[in-house]
Amino acid sequence: MAKTSIPLSHQRALSVAETLLYHICIELRHRSTEGQLSCQELEREAANILHTWEKRVAGGKPVPPVRRALAAPTQAEILKAIDQLERAATASRRLRYENPELWSKLYLLDYDMLYFLFEEPLANFIELSETLRKNPSKSEEVLRAIENL
Repeated sequence: MAKTSIPLSHQRALSVAETLLYHICIELRHRSTEGQLSCQELEREAANILHTWEKRVAGGKPVPPVRRALAAPTQAEILKAIDQLERAATASRRLRYENPELWSKLYLLDYDMLYFLFEEPLANFIELSETLRKNPSKSEEVLRAIENL
């Protein structure tokens, strides 16, 4: 069931009585659903809930505001999230193949799926580290390349 979003400018504030009634109804619905209550049991629960709220209000405790449910994500938001997950998984797999040592360090900390965020800016450094790892004698060349970045 899709919820319609009413702009804040068109929403009116609920009165204390409406807010109180809302909380009583929610609590009663919760209890009746969990307990699968009969009609008599439901009436008894309603009386108990009403009595509890009467004592609370009479004691000067405030009535909590109504918490509005968050709107369900739109189809576009869902597709965007799926796209981000695919990008993250693809980048993680690519790193696992191209640089298993770095991938395993990131994987142990659960950072491998964040790699796609830094893949492009770190590409030169990763390439240089690969060169250095495969051929340590090129350390001067690597240092010059780092200085020129």
